[in-house]
Amino acid sequence: LRGNCPQGNFIGESNNFVFGRALNPINPEYSTGGSSGGDAGLLAAGCIPFSTGADIGGSLRMPASFCGVVTLKCTPNRIGELDSFEMTNFLGGQIYITPAAGFFTKDVADLEFLMHKFFSHQFYKIQSSLPPIPWRRDIIFNQRHLKIEFIESDEVFPSCKAVRRCLNETVAGLRKAGHKVIPTIFPKLKELACKYISIMSANDGVMSALSPNIDGFEDYVPEYKTQKQFSSVPKFLHKILPHLLKLTNQKRLAEFAKHSMSKNVMELFLEG
Repeated sequence: LRGNCPQGNFIGESNNFVFGRALNPINPEYSTGGSSGGDAGLLAAGCIPFSTGADIGGSLRMPASFCGVVTLKCTPNRIGELDSFEMTNFLGGQIYITPAAGFFTKDVADLEFLMHKFFSHQFYKIQSSLPPIPWRRDIIFNQRHLKIEFIESDEVFPSCKAVRRCLNETVAGLRKAGHKVIPTIFPKLKELACKYISIMSANDGVMSALSPNIDGFEDYVPEYKTQKQFSSVPKFLHKILPHLLKLTNQKRLAEFAKHSMSKNVMELFLEG
């Protein structure tokens, strides 16, 4: 049984022109998230006992939070071949930012059991790229109190009231259990987000990877169209568009637009 995924696997949705949009089984008016949203939705609907996915920028974590299931984003290459599924080759040169494979389960106990069984086979003995680290149940079940940092919101995408309420309830529960929970901030998040967008749009970035597989075959799903439009803006309009967006009170989009214009590698280097 295979779950739905988005066109190109680069968005936090599970939407394509073959099967349509994956709907949240808890409330079909909402999304399953993405890009591994179809599998998270199948699990939440009770169709499967567990499922797998891969995560670079949230493709496990977003669907899990949207669908009310559990996941763990491991360090890349912790689990093995499932991490790559040709994604690195698809992007051609993406070496350091690689997918991390993981599982979706109904609860934490199921996830721990699945990870324990997976690592008990000691795949690192037959696959040299894996670190020789077993699953440490002695650490998992140690009853020591933990020090946990959390971020309530950020300057780029502020949290909505429902998310903040859920987070504060979790923090209260952890503190009641004896853990030390400390609020923190993500330093320079806005700067990093703009750098990431600038890198991903250099030489058309993601669009250069998607275009050969989409152009001439089908249209782009709506989630890509903004990026596609930005990458197609003539260079003489580069400096004008952000100002126009600011005039329409789209300040965040204006900031991203300033960094998402198509550029070659030298222009990216000079941008700093």
